[in-house]
Amino acid sequence: MPRLHAVTVGSAVVPVVLIIAIVLRIPAPAGAADEPKPDPRSDVADRITKEQINRIRFMELRASRLRQRSADRVVVTVPKAAINKFLERRQGSPGFQGDAARRQFMRLSPPEKLAEIAFATYDTPDERVFADLVQIKTDPEAMVEFRRRVMPIVLNNCATSACHGRTDVSETKMRLYNDPKRSDRTTYGNFVTLREWTVSHEIPTGSGRRDFRLIEPTYPEDSLLLNYMLREDETKLRHPGQSIKPVFQNRAAPGYVLIRDWIASLRQLPVDEGYGFRLLPPMGTATGPAAEADADSAPADPSGDTP
Repeated sequence: MPRLHAVTVGSAVVPVVLIIAIVLRIPAPAGAADEPKPDPRSDVADRITKEQINRIRFMELRASRLRQRSADRVVVTVPKAAINKFLERRQGSPGFQGDAARRQFMRLSPPEKLAEIAFATYDTPDERVFADLVQIKTDPEAMVEFRRRVMPIVLNNCATSACHGRTDVSETKMRLYNDPKRSDRTTYGNFVTLREWTVSHEIPTGSGRRDFRLIEPTYPEDSLLLNYMLREDETKLRHPGQSIKPVFQNRAAPGYVLIRDWIASLRQLPVDEGYGFRLLPPMGTATGPAAEADADSAPADPSGDTP
């Protein structure tokens, strides 16, 4: 084994190879230097995980978003560990007492067990625990609607190569994935982007400004996704920048009603909590504070020039 020689510098003993490296300025190994990181607004589909997709599926079950015990038609595995933990937590609670309740639960199909677990743990500390214990392999009803009917409208009008379909988000700010295969990653990447994105706008009543969400289940008509698709004379929450071709002529348009009703059916989530994770940076970090916008012009809009 070769010997490592050292010299004394002041009161410290320094390996000779380190001194040589410093003197000759030997470059660091490849990959050691900081490499440019992708814009976090442009790679949501690359960063979203299977576990996060599973969490969304759990929290958008009918039992969670509509507070109904009826089961979604999903393929799901409810592991024995999840069943045992649930029975342990539920035993003795109102409506779930004794061996009869236990046997009744065990007779349920996997989707029915899932619905019962989601209903019982709704908005409790246990909700995310059980969401991460089960494996939901297909979309619940709300996500089927998004994938089949809502997302095509959004992508056909907003995710062209000249708009939010670009990889480079330096101008358009937001990226949507117009993926012909509609993979889980791109589908849920689009969903999370629409869910998390907020834009600062003047409040239509004239009482200041606030952040509006692209998707707002509590007040669906306030959803910027809908307002940006309307004719400018049909909304006070207009898409800033150049005029764009409206997708809907008015609020009675079938597509508008379809998206509005879908938004209204989604789980109402606190902005700061969401599904327990966040894939987009705070909008102030991503787009600059709203105060930087010219007061006489349209407010700065993270969604770019076109919807």
